[in-house]
Amino acid sequence: MGIQTRFMLYFGAVVITLMACVTLLVGQRQSRSLLSQTEQRGVAIANSIAGLITNSLLSYDLMGLQSAAQNAKDTTGASYVIILNKEHQVAGFSDRPELQLTALEDGLSLAIEASDDVHVSEISDDQTLGVGGEHLDISAPVLVGDGNVRWGTIRVGLPLLPLQAELANTRLLLILLGAVAIFIVLFAARYFTSRITRPLRGLAEATSAIASGDLDHAVDENLVGELRDLSRSFNKMTMDLKRSRDAIRYQNQHLENMVQERTAALREKARELERANAELMEVDRLKSDFLSNVSHELRTPLTSIRSFTEIMLDRTMNIDDDERFEFLDIVSNQAQRLTRLISDLLDLSKIEAGEFTCHLETLSVQDFLEPVRDTLGSLAYEKDIQLILGKVDDLPNILGDHDRLSQVLTNLIENALKFTPAGGRVAIGACLSEQRIPEESADLFHGIVCDTPEAGEYIIISVSDTGVGIAPTDQQRIFDKFGQVGNVLTDKPQGTGLGLAISGNIMVQHGGAIWVESDLGHGSTFSFSAPVTRARAGPRSHSNGSSSRDPAAATREIEGTSELVSAVLEHSEGRRILIVDDEREMVMALTDLLEPEGYRVLACHSGGQAVSKTRDLRPDLIILDINMPEINGYDVLRLLKGEAQTAAIPIIVLSGEQDTSRALALGAATCLPRPDLSSQLFAIVRTTS
Repeated sequence: MGIQTRFMLYFGAVVITLMACVTLLVGQRQSRSLLSQTEQRGVAIANSIAGLITNSLLSYDLMGLQSAAQNAKDTTGASYVIILNKEHQVAGFSDRPELQLTALEDGLSLAIEASDDVHVSEISDDQTLGVGGEHLDISAPVLVGDGNVRWGTIRVGLPLLPLQAELANTRLLLILLGAVAIFIVLFAARYFTSRITRPLRGLAEATSAIASGDLDHAVDENLVGELRDLSRSFNKMTMDLKRSRDAIRYQNQHLENMVQERTAALREKARELERANAELMEVDRLKSDFLSNVSHELRTPLTSIRSFTEIMLDRTMNIDDDERFEFLDIVSNQAQRLTRLISDLLDLSKIEAGEFTCHLETLSVQDFLEPVRDTLGSLAYEKDIQLILGKVDDLPNILGDHDRLSQVLTNLIENALKFTPAGGRVAIGACLSEQRIPEESADLFHGIVCDTPEAGEYIIISVSDTGVGIAPTDQQRIFDKFGQVGNVLTDKPQGTGLGLAISGNIMVQHGGAIWVESDLGHGSTFSFSAPVTRARAGPRSHSNGSSSRDPAAATREIEGTSELVSAVLEHSEGRRILIVDDEREMVMALTDLLEPEGYRVLACHSGGQAVSKTRDLRPDLIILDINMPEINGYDVLRLLKGEAQTAAIPIIVLSGEQDTSRALALGAATCLPRPDLSSQLFAIVRTTS
């Protein structure tokens, strides 16, 4: 609500209050004045009638008194005229002669009878007197003699309706005058207040504009008196605020630029620290995984070599030539496995030192694919996996390092055999391509590629399997150093995670690429490309390093249903020992060590088999390896110790030094480091079984 409106409301309220008070006071005064005049008129009429009827009243002239009352009513305009005798009986009653000589006994009549002076009362709708509406009843005594004897009473009723009508006209006149006065006052108030409020409104608008940030708004200074001084002061204040605002804006912008620069620098430092921290954490994790995995990978072949060597050197054990050749074959295979592991570590060291090189020459695709296929054929046969090589004799020669490309292909085939279940298939194929990476593979490329420009044609060699496949999120990570899918101690077969990283470096030096295409649960295809050369390849000789050992003799594992196992136990003698290890050579070594001592040895190669066979067979002792795929040794230990029927079976844990405390906490009888197996096994078995 504006100032002008408030001024007008205040003036209007004051004027209305004053007019109401004036109307009330004038109305009351006029009402009292008219009422007094009516009363005086009634007293005069009563005294006039009293002077005329004294003789008739003294002579009891009832007819004359009735005529006098009627004439007085008609001539004075009274509503009624009543003449009472000294006995307070009606001697004359205008318009009601039948009431002569009757006594009026209403309250007003009794009050008049008791009063010796003039009595005035207001009455309304009195049935006794036969009048309606409001009237003023005036009674005066009729005195005779010296005025001391009351000989009767004259009552005159005058109507108040004319009085009320006159009062209403007066009030209406006052209201009209008040309305005119209010209109005049409000008009004057609006005129004069607008002269004051218009500049004030301009100041208010300017203040609002300044509050909203518009310091360019100025106030009109063409005013008079104090308003002109106020406008000038206001404009000066606005200019000062504008200068201060500009200075503050400059300082704020300067500070904001500094803060943004510092913030950007801090954010960049924070990102660098986060990246460095993430890299350090990843390096630390990879180092821990690498050390654990390499420790396991080194310990396993060394343990097998040492165990079988000690068996062959023990003159107390009767070993025939067939068994000796079988043991030597195992030692040879484990030595080759150890050699490959050490070669990978040396290659990694050379790569990091920048000393890893490839010696390129003209090669026949068939000459290096077939030897690798033949070498790994026995491993595929043992795992019951088909290893198929497609037609490659009509492909052009490539420029490459025979040993390094064989290393890449061997790594890819071994990986495929590791992750392909029994009954699966691994296929090796090759084709000619005009691109280093085919267009259908380039859209979702996961791998390593040489950054040199493409030149000529390429031979693309692929290894496809029907294994478990690789999740999309892991397909690029497996090409990193130590990059492996899953937990390296529980969910993955043997390996260091170096093979694909080394293979990637080899293919980069060849000017090619290596990549993977996989669908989780439906197998994988690893491919690598090498440049084509039109030169002729020289002859190369190669040997088949595969073993001819019958895979059925690799273990003495008992497979089948619980009924078959129970039947075998019924025909066996000695105490029962269950060996749980995913390394088949280790199972054979332990079996050959324990059976000559009179123990019945059963074996299984996974945690799930271990739990099932323990429930069915109830062996007297369990020798448990910690590092196994799927369900690891810790989970097997927790499950067996958590069931009442298997909790009492002692369990010897084969583990590294870092696993001892955890295994003992889960209920292991003792922990046996794998390198010291042969020297300590018999003593521990005797004390725990």
